[in-house]
Amino acid sequence: MTPRRAAAGRVSETTDDHRLLAVASLFTLAVILHGLDHLRRGVDTVSLQVFWAGTLAMAIEIAVVLLALRRRGGLESATRERRGTRPLTAGLKHPATLAMIGGNSVLLVGSIVQLA
Repeated sequence: MTPRRAAAGRVSETTDDHRLLAVASLFTLAVILHGLDHLRRGVDTVSLQVFWAGTLAMAIEIAVVLLALRRRGGLESATRERRGTRPLTAGLKHPATLAMIGGNSVLLVGSIVQLA
């Protein structure tokens, strides 16, 4: 679905944008709850390889939410800007992205403390 024109030439949000926001928010919540469960059970319940795979996954999870909230238009717009794509800073300032960054940071620090 393409964005609709709003007043003063701005691009309004579409139903697809709202769905993408909802999915990104639910994904953020699921990732943080999953990480908190791992932290609750203790880092020693997973192998070191799983620990580092999860740590690497944190960066990927943040990138997925960030790109979703920039209103990217699939693979094509990964190489070419699309009308209505938000700037990177707008995606970084979105509450879901901030929650993903903050939540994963807390989980990472808590996990490292448990390892020590």
